[in-house]
Amino acid sequence: MHTKPLATPHFSLHTAQHLAADGRWQGLAHVLGMHCGACSLVLEAKARGVSGLDQLDVNPATGLACWVASKPTAIEAFAQRIQTLGYGLSPWAADGNAQEMALAHAQKQLRHLFLRALVALLCMMQIMMYSAPEYLYSAEAIGTEALMLLRWAQWVLSLPLLLYCAQPFLQRAWQAARAGCWAMDQPIALGLLLAFVASAVQMHNPTKPVWFDCLGMLLTVLLASQWLNQRRCVQALQTLTQHPLDLPSHVDCKSNQGANTRWQKIAVAQLQAGDCFTLPANTVCPVDAQIGHEQAPVWVDETLRTGEPTPVYKQAGDRLWAGSRVLSEGAVLVAMHSAAHSSLAKLGQDLQHALAQKPKHMALQDRLLPHWSAAIMLCAGASAAVWGYAAGASQASAVAVAVLLISCPCALALAQPLVHLMAMQRLQQLGIVVRQPNALVALAQTDCVAFDKTGTLSPRQAAHVQCTALIPNPQLLSPQPKALLHALAQYISQASAHPVAQAIRTHLVHQSPQAHPSWPLSAIQEIPSLGLEALWQLNNHKVRVRLGAVTWCGLGPMPHANTQPNAKSYAALDVRVVGGPVLGQLHFTLAWQQLDTQAHAALKSLCANTKVVMLSGDTQAATEAWQPDIPLAARIGGMQAQDKTAWVQKQQRQGRVVAMVGDGLNDSSAFAAANVAFAVHGAAHMAAVQADFILTQPKANSNTPSEAQPRIHPAVQVAQAIPIAQKARTLTQQNLAWALLYNVLAIPLAASGQLQPWMAALGMGLSSLAVLANAMRLRL
Repeated sequence: MHTKPLATPHFSLHTAQHLAADGRWQGLAHVLGMHCGACSLVLEAKARGVSGLDQLDVNPATGLACWVASKPTAIEAFAQRIQTLGYGLSPWAADGNAQEMALAHAQKQLRHLFLRALVALLCMMQIMMYSAPEYLYSAEAIGTEALMLLRWAQWVLSLPLLLYCAQPFLQRAWQAARAGCWAMDQPIALGLLLAFVASAVQMHNPTKPVWFDCLGMLLTVLLASQWLNQRRCVQALQTLTQHPLDLPSHVDCKSNQGANTRWQKIAVAQLQAGDCFTLPANTVCPVDAQIGHEQAPVWVDETLRTGEPTPVYKQAGDRLWAGSRVLSEGAVLVAMHSAAHSSLAKLGQDLQHALAQKPKHMALQDRLLPHWSAAIMLCAGASAAVWGYAAGASQASAVAVAVLLISCPCALALAQPLVHLMAMQRLQQLGIVVRQPNALVALAQTDCVAFDKTGTLSPRQAAHVQCTALIPNPQLLSPQPKALLHALAQYISQASAHPVAQAIRTHLVHQSPQAHPSWPLSAIQEIPSLGLEALWQLNNHKVRVRLGAVTWCGLGPMPHANTQPNAKSYAALDVRVVGGPVLGQLHFTLAWQQLDTQAHAALKSLCANTKVVMLSGDTQAATEAWQPDIPLAARIGGMQAQDKTAWVQKQQRQGRVVAMVGDGLNDSSAFAAANVAFAVHGAAHMAAVQADFILTQPKANSNTPSEAQPRIHPAVQVAQAIPIAQKARTLTQQNLAWALLYNVLAIPLAASGQLQPWMAALGMGLSSLAVLANAMRLRL
């Protein structure tokens, strides 16, 4: 059989890859023509022979492939190589058209599988109706003429089964044979052909059995299983192409042509850094942007990022994150990045690569499955030879067909990837974006959870902020020293995503209309666990500006810090001449909102099942004062970045599997050391890139008013994620045990002649369906 190779889309695969920091090319594509979990092993084996293609992972549960290459042309060479096997690669680039084309191919495959399964079902029903008399009565009772008529009817109905329904299996088996490699479709194709040919040869002999009904039974159940699995693939691809937010497709962008300035509507995908554009009221910002310098203050709903339903007041120069909803009319914004590089797009890219990665704990299957086809066909040949010598050609054919049809490598290949796919989709529904799917295994073993305090355990929004000014040298900050200190604090706080900095800035925005001082700060840097530091040139003096921990800013503990009944945080602004006197200081006291009932219950549930610890940069007194009724295993205050990392490593040396949950820059090293890392959405970039999971706000995707969308506390999401990972581990073990047990028991039974071919056909299809059905239990 010669078939035309699958055509690759018009988009170049080169556009679907990007140059990574290590100088290698990374990319993502959708695999065409893959109907079986074991197909991924064939593709990965072929990738090992392509020069410059360092790594290729194919996730059999989603049909997505990700690669790492030292040569940009390596993936094109690989695509040409696998065309001879009947596969193709559809680019999955940032270009929405490429993604839509990949989805269209997947949906087309789904339709073809459905039609083939439907035809197989109808033919099987008719064939079984014509074959039923032979199972109920003897050939003599039926009569020779009637028996021949029934068998001819079965033969005619078997033709569409073989020529249409079985076409993908026969095609891939033939192409694999031409390429000189083993494929999982070969035992199936050989079994189907052998069953048809042997039945056609024996159909004129009333004393010999025929197995036309086996063709219909096997193809019906097998195609139905593959159709269900392909539905999972299509749903996964739709998750990547359909953004849950109502993002605008076009915006009005400012165009400068000489002395003329005009506004024109352009696609969001064409926005570049520095472009000035406007948004109507109640519109979601599609890119990371800044409020225009001449723009009046606007109100913004940042529920997606922070989970807080209260709108935030933004003014000129403030940052606006992608996914934030602009509530004011006619906001003028300046794009900071293109749409493909926005913080919102980064979450989508993380999910894409997670769905393309194959679980790494499949070493045993990967070693066994490539040799499975050869072993099955050798077993079938040996069984046929033995039975042919002992009982004749008819029995030899029956045993060979049974052995070829009973084996089910698909169930073994899909046992773990399907469960991981279900787990990732379930977590996404809860607002948990999986960046590293292999972390699900470690999460299931987690017995210690370490939470950062401010912004993670304690809410990100302060209920009350009190500010006290100390100005020893007001003449140097004249004419309005207090207003200038407020402006300095407001300006420098923009450089940090830490909740304390954001709370101070929000408070000062309402207190002072000045967005920033007349002399901008320079060399702004964020120092983990301490705060922000910058330089300011004031007249002829070089001034150091610090915002952060009170002791770091040269101040002692706040008065009555140990006697406050509610959890509070303390910060300070210190402005002083380098090597000279203090110009002014601000003391900040932040009282945080209390936990809601759901978060309170989730934390208590976590404490009952795992070791839960609070690691905070706040004072020990503030740490002890926070929610004293929650039975945390330990509350450790005054911790800097290296202290958190050392604590995590100490727990690991004691044999614990540690999950770290945080949102700040001082959590990034602890994230890298922990077995599992959760970053709250909106966390510092260095912390987010080290995380295995990103905690977002799922209810922010609806179109209901933000007031109806309460914030989901990180503790609630962690408490939900751990049982899902544990259930995924259990289902994976069950699937692997079932697939191995089935093949170990079924193949010897078929080789010994204990199973009829129709039993083998039914068993193979049901085995794949059992693995799929068990994996889908994770969605319940």
